[in-house]
Order: sequence, then C-alpha cells, then structure tokens
Amino acid sequence: MLPILTQSLWRDEAFSVLLAEKNPLEIIRLTIQDTTPPLHYILLHYWMLLFGNGEVATRSLSLFFHVLTAITVFFIARKLIRLSFAQILLPFVVLLNPFLLQYAFEARPYSLLAFLTVLAVYLVLINRNLLAGIVLTLGILTHNFGVFNFTAFAVWWLYANRSRLSIKEGLGIMGFPLLTILLWGSVIWNQWTKVAEGFWIKQTTSSIFLHSFEQYTRGDLSYPIQPMLYTITLILTFFAFSYWVWKKIEEDTKPILLLFFLLILPTLITYLISALFAPIYHERYLIATVPVLILITGYSLYKLYHANPNVRSALIAFIAIYTVLLIQASEQIIAATTKPAINWGVGQILSKAQSGDFIVPESTLNFLETKYYVKKSGSDIPVLAYQPDGKIPFYLGTVLFEPQEIITEMPKNRRVWQLKSDGGYELITTYRTGN
Repeated sequence: MLPILTQSLWRDEAFSVLLAEKNPLEIIRLTIQDTTPPLHYILLHYWMLLFGNGEVATRSLSLFFHVLTAITVFFIARKLIRLSFAQILLPFVVLLNPFLLQYAFEARPYSLLAFLTVLAVYLVLINRNLLAGIVLTLGILTHNFGVFNFTAFAVWWLYANRSRLSIKEGLGIMGFPLLTILLWGSVIWNQWTKVAEGFWIKQTTSSIFLHSFEQYTRGDLSYPIQPMLYTITLILTFFAFSYWVWKKIEEDTKPILLLFFLLILPTLITYLISALFAPIYHERYLIATVPVLILITGYSLYKLYHANPNVRSALIAFIAIYTVLLIQASEQIIAATTKPAINWGVGQILSKAQSGDFIVPESTLNFLETKYYVKKSGSDIPVLAYQPDGKIPFYLGTVLFEPQEIITEMPKNRRVWQLKSDGGYELITTYRTGN
C-alpha cells in the first residue's frame, strides 16, 4: 500500500474524521461554530459508512475527487484544444501535479473544492449555466474560498456579456450562489471575523506570489528531483507567456478569459484581505487555481506550437523532459512518509497502559490525532489536552474538544502517558504535593 495513503492522520485530517462521524445535523451545527462549511464532512460521513474510518478509506474520498478533476480537465481541454495529444496530456499533468497529488491523499476538502471549480468551468463552456451555478453553490458550502471562485465567475460573466446583459441568463449562473451567500453569509462573516481575531497564518507580502507558483508547480514536499522539475517548469512557463506577448486577437476569447479571471481574482482578493485585514492567504485554500493554471499553460503552449514553427522542436523536447520528471516526482511523493507516526505512538501506549492511566499529548496540536486513534482502537483510556491557561486556539478544532478533556494541571497520583509530537512517548508519574 502507498505510504502517503497509509501514514498516520495529522491534526486536520483527524478533525475531519471525528467530525464526519457525527450525524449530518450535528456536523452542520459544529461547522457553524468552526471556520469551514459542512459539505465535505457530510459527504465523508456517508463515505465512511460505506468504507470505514481508517486512513485509506477516509483519504480515498479526496483521491476520488482528484481523479474526477483530471477527467473534467480532459473534457475542458477538448473544448479549448484540437490536438488529441494535448487533450490527453493536460489531465495527465493535473493527475500527477505534485501539489494536487499531495492533497489528493489528505482527508480534507481541498480536492473536492478543486473538482467543483473545474466542473463549473466545463458546465459554463457547454452553456449549462444553471448547473454551473449549482456546482458553484456546492463549492461555497465546501470551503469559504468558494466565495472567491464564484466572484471570479460572476465578474467574468458580467465582463464577457457587458454588451448584452440578460438578467435571466445572469440568474442562471449567479442565482443559487447569491441565495446561498444570502442565507449562509452571516455564518461565513462570523467565521472570518473569528479568523481576523487571531489565526496561525503569518502576514503576507507580494513575494507570496512567487512562493505560490513554486508550490503549485513542484509541491511543498521535499523530494530529490524537485529542483530539476521546477527548472523545466519555468522554461515551459516562459514559452507559454511568450505566446501572449505577440499573439493576434482572436474572435472568441471568452473561454480562456474565464480561466484567467479564475486564476487571478481569487488570488488577488485573498492577498488584499491578507495584506489589509487578516492573514488568510495559504496555497492549499487556493488549490482550485492549480488545474486552472495548468489549463492556461497548456492552452498557451498549444497556441504557440501552431503559431510559431521555429519553437516546435524545443517545445516537444522540454515537454517530454517535463513529463518524465513529473512521473518520477509523483512516484517519490506517493512513496514519502511525511506525517509523524502518532498512530504508532498511541498503539505502543495502549499496549502498555493500565486501568486508570491517562494519555496527555505533549502538545495540544496532537490532541485530535491521539483522540482519533484511541477511539478507533476501542480503548476507553482518557485523552486529555493540557493547557495551563485553559485557552486553546479555536483553529485547533476546539469544537471537538469536550470541556472535561481540557485540563490546566496534570492529574495527581496517576500514571500519565505523554505522547510526543514525533510519535514518541514516555510514562510520567505525577505526585500530589503539599498536605
């Protein structure tokens, strides 16, 4: 089995699974108090009823949506590009893209958001605006950044149809999303207000755009051929950019214009909010821009190939090298173990624990993983979150912390197993002091 699929769940994944184990109404109630919408957790809830709540089962839902994203990109490519080889190559690149591939193996809503966004693009291209609006609505209910993606669609539609605006057609693509924002908007606002009060993301500068490009093209995991893959990517990006420098005006640029709006607007909006109000800019929240970036690059290279015969040999050579490197990179990524072995540490503790023992993670960051693995084992040993001031940051998933699980001092005269952040552990015996 692939190591990236079977390694220990990390904090956010454990949050997803523990939340998805609850009934749908409870999921909605808890997500209102948290910072993310409920759709992914509800889908994961029913997915786990079918396949279980283990690492492979819970991560497979994201992998499923990742494959659907690649398939959808194939159909978009067929609308934009006539060359069969390019139509096949683009979804292949999406499937093996290091950044997308990494989150395809995480039990989080990012792959679902990417799929819904590219599906909306395809539905617009085939003039199914009402269905596109429904899909964009599902995106808003998957992740709050879905609002930014919808904004890009709405601005594009208004711009592309500025000479003949039709309220009926506009409501087709914007009606359901606007209704959802009207009904769910107060929840989104409250969640963003909570984030503005204090979050783990650092303040951003304009250098974040280069960093994002690096992340999107080579991933944020470390693997041996990462520098080489990034270098070839830069060369191909230069070729793609060169097409737009001297290209001739075409009759219909609406489809590719939609992709540009979808790439630029969510990124720009997120950056401005982060720079002026609250830092929320993080690449995985903007994951939907990655297949869009791949489509734009592929389209540009295809147009350049046909417009300039002088560069064809060089393009074919670099694309061939890139494809080989991409395959090698994907092999290295899925063979990597990047999460601390919390599952191993919990298993070791449970094999040695006695009645009346406690497990207290060294860091509250690891509370939910520990809770998940203890619960999954069927053990009733209590898992406690130790925080001297009793204040645990909301972004650690505090909606799943029970009040009795948070302690401000260690248990007295009890055996306490301390689980370390790297999966290690040690037995601590605490004694009551004083009379």
